[in-house]
Amino acid sequence: MNKAGGDVSVIPADALQKSNFVHFLGTYWPHTKRLEEMNRVLHDPPHEFGKSVDAVIVFYHTAKPDLIETYAAQMEAWRTEYPNARFIYVTSGFMGSKFEKENAASQAFGELVRERFKGKVPIYDMGAILSDDFRVGHVYCPEYSQDPAEVHPNLPAGESMMAKGFLLVLKGAFAQAPAAATASTKSAAPASAAETLPADHPDAKAVRAILDVNNLKNKAVDGVSVVQGGRIVELFLQEGGIAELPDAIGELTALRKLHLYGDRTLPLPLLKKISPAIGRCTQIEELLLNQNDLTTLPVEIAGLEKIRNLSMADNHLKDLPPVVVQWMQKFDPKGLADQKN
Repeated sequence: MNKAGGDVSVIPADALQKSNFVHFLGTYWPHTKRLEEMNRVLHDPPHEFGKSVDAVIVFYHTAKPDLIETYAAQMEAWRTEYPNARFIYVTSGFMGSKFEKENAASQAFGELVRERFKGKVPIYDMGAILSDDFRVGHVYCPEYSQDPAEVHPNLPAGESMMAKGFLLVLKGAFAQAPAAATASTKSAAPASAAETLPADHPDAKAVRAILDVNNLKNKAVDGVSVVQGGRIVELFLQEGGIAELPDAIGELTALRKLHLYGDRTLPLPLLKKISPAIGRCTQIEELLLNQNDLTTLPVEIAGLEKIRNLSMADNHLKDLPPVVVQWMQKFDPKGLADQKN
């Protein structure tokens, strides 16, 4: 697996000669970006994987319905350009009940994919798999995950269901000849422009400083942030090697969502230090910091009173200031109790 947040140069040019399966974690936002990155890997030197690849799939663990036009057009364009490869379409997945808005958007995207392509092309229906054909509604089955942030289906039952579904769709894709692309969508539609900031904007400079402090100089600001109304309102730094959240975080005073959870299975640094400046981010509603190496929290974090979704489990928190303990008991009591020694 290659993990670089969109830097395709980390994928060896001979990866397909050395491995039967290449997995690359691309840019999180905007969701059209990973289509662009896949296009480069398929088409451009030094990779040019389109010449030899057998199957291609681009996953979305969550997606919005306005992605459908760009997604559908790009998939059809690839099928025209690489007629010997199997292109597997997807519905996006579900998360836990905390993520009602995201799950509703994923369901809407999935319905559009099913409506357009079911019975015509191979579809990895991740939404249906994770919900057990919607047995539990538009969330993943609770027995599929123990992720305190409710993001990942990380229990054996969920992983097994997803793996079996993937093998079945691969089998089906190779049991028949590649389907021809439809004439009406052979050219990829232009990606809808996501709002961005100039490099000298204070918010962009703050995110750049956070990345640089953590030696992530090749990671792009617009690949980890969502801009609305000229401000950065969402920041996605999860599982990316962030060890320190420096003073620059305090510049992001419009921030509503910060994902910075870790993954102990990856050979990357985990978060150990948070600047007291986070107390200035008073608009934060969703803060995911679980599965890191935090031993304490700044007292200023207790000033974040608009929290709706807090995840602090699987850290090493101890001897916290009383006000921080009270804050965690209010917003994430399970996470407070679920700490490593």
